[in-house]
Amino acid sequence: MKSNYFVRGGLWPLGWVVRVFLLFVPVVLVQLFSVLGVCRVYGAGRVRIGERVPDVALFRDAGGKVVRLSGLRGKLVVLDFWASWCGPCVSRIPLVDSLQERYGSEVQFVTVTSQTESEVASFFKAYNGGKGSVVPWVVSDSELGGMFPHNTIPHYVWIDSAGVYRTFSQSVSDAGLREAFKKGRFKVQDLKDVELLPYDYKRPLFLSGNGGEAGRLDYYSLLTGFSEHLGSGSSILVDSVRMKITAHNCSLINLYWLAYCGGNPLRFQTFNTRVETMDSARVISGKVGLEYIDFLRKGGGYCYELLLPASMAAEGYRMMQADLARFFPYKPFIEKKEVPCLALVRTSSVDKLLPHDKEAEPVNDFKPASVVLRNFWLDAFTAYLSLRMSKLGLRVVNQTGLDHPVDMELGVLLSDLEATNKALAAYDLKLVKSTSVLETFVLRDGAGSLSASPVKRSE
Repeated sequence: MKSNYFVRGGLWPLGWVVRVFLLFVPVVLVQLFSVLGVCRVYGAGRVRIGERVPDVALFRDAGGKVVRLSGLRGKLVVLDFWASWCGPCVSRIPLVDSLQERYGSEVQFVTVTSQTESEVASFFKAYNGGKGSVVPWVVSDSELGGMFPHNTIPHYVWIDSAGVYRTFSQSVSDAGLREAFKKGRFKVQDLKDVELLPYDYKRPLFLSGNGGEAGRLDYYSLLTGFSEHLGSGSSILVDSVRMKITAHNCSLINLYWLAYCGGNPLRFQTFNTRVETMDSARVISGKVGLEYIDFLRKGGGYCYELLLPASMAAEGYRMMQADLARFFPYKPFIEKKEVPCLALVRTSSVDKLLPHDKEAEPVNDFKPASVVLRNFWLDAFTAYLSLRMSKLGLRVVNQTGLDHPVDMELGVLLSDLEATNKALAAYDLKLVKSTSVLETFVLRDGAGSLSASPVKRSE
């Protein structure tokens, strides 16, 4: 049985055509786990559903005559976009051939590929024992792909007997064909009028508009260097849909604190951290203000984000820890030891810290000589006190037992223990010397990597 090729730019009658399945599949073109081949096609002159298709040349018949779309009026025309590396496409070749033979007087299939004639001919040499095909083929195509943009294959375009584009599909069937050419019923696809955007596989997907913007992000993990266009900070978002851990323009020690915070971003701070690495100046900086920004800009700053579905939120911190272990040659430890401390305790059973409005937006405003907490947690206050009272060499812990957000305002120099206690008395609170088992975050060089550096960044 003869098959004939149409090559865009020329007509190629090839006589007997045979097919071979390529065992080598370029990984940049297809994912093996994909149900459909990925083959994004762009072009001008797009035809939309309900519009008449231009009278393009399709193929040569057995006698070498060019067959145009107008020459197939009265028949249902199905354009079958495919590629030799697409497993689902290849598996459907026998079905398309059988449907063409069964309904040849009423239906005309035309298979279309952007691959070259030599690629397709090589494919056919060993396919199905060297048997030919009853379906004409178009190779080296860009024109038809431009008229009917698609981003997966196989992709079938249905053109009715009057030359009007009626629908598209990812499969064909005996029943579907009969509904179309006998009853004129087409299963109309929900084709949104969306322009397909260029995608460069050499660049990150969706970044800087590569492939457009992601409509829904289920998971990603991102690590970059310093960004001039962001401030410095971190956040943890957990809701019914997702968990998102974010750090922007932070030092490396900030990333470790976030990864090991267990949901409490104040768990580790400078006062309960020891960095024992050979290159500690890369990990933590004692600088402030512009000097700190300069430290971040010169290689000490990182941006990180991890997004997970809510169902995986319990794994979020472990996944961030694993990311840090992959990229940085350090080993973290959490030491627990009973040490002297200052304990924030209650002096009465009267709770004077209940928030006035439990639905109010949380506020925590800390300054060296003032504190404002509204609908916020006392742990934030004790963490800040640990910083302000560092000259005493004692960490401050919350031993009030209060398990709700609080309202509290203090106007006092927080590095002055006596003055702070006088201000706290209004809330029946007091700082007392005590002992407690406290945590210290320790970062050391990993085994065999005392002189190692973080993974080199690509420019």
